[in-house]
Amino acid sequence: FPMRPDVHGGVRKRVLLSGPPGFHPTRPGERRRKTIRGNMITDEIVQVNAKIVKEGEKPIEEILGK
Repeated sequence: FPMRPDVHGGVRKRVLLSGPPGFHPTRPGERRRKTIRGNMITDEIVQVNAKIVKEGEKPIEEILGK
């Protein structure tokens, strides 16, 4: 389920959405009830898409454990 920054915690909720993330309306004014996740990363999160913008002190392999 997509994560939304305006829903607090790591729970799943069914909310009425009118725009992204999680719903892209095809008609103006369209709203739809969708299941989304909160803004906290928990053990139930399977995939996190991230982008490294600045290298820190530790190498990336050490942080990711590969």
